[in-house]
Amino acid sequence: MGDKGYQDRTEPATPKRRQKARAEGQVAKSRELNTAMVLLTGFGALTIWGTSMYQQITNMFQHWFTQVGTTHLNPAEVHKIFSQITLTSAYMLAPIMLSLCLVAILSNYLQVGVLFSLKSIRFNFSKLNLVFLKEYSFQFF
Repeated sequence: MGDKGYQDRTEPATPKRRQKARAEGQVAKSRELNTAMVLLTGFGALTIWGTSMYQQITNMFQHWFTQVGTTHLNPAEVHKIFSQITLTSAYMLAPIMLSLCLVAILSNYLQVGVLFSLKSIRFNFSKLNLVFLKEYSFQFF
């Protein structure tokens, strides 16, 4: 019955009703377009920076594996090694992650414009299925 409601209407929504729906975060947006844009950007970024990342990873492992027998491992040295590997990995992944974030934000902006609404992410207890929780909550332990 709720599905037929929009088909029976003869007049379009009023500007006030559209503004209210937009304020609540109810806008037409394609998730598939965002996913496709991010996926294509990821492939492009790996194509551009992939060989450089491969060289950096190879050099990093060659450096650490050649020093395996000469380095005395104590907690300070392990911390130093872990920090250097983490920083090198972060520097390698930063351009790819930054480009993915920018494309995700840009594709959302191009579809709906500037929109920030906390109503759409608010937790709704009425949508919780309590029967499911009672039946299956203790079977996992």
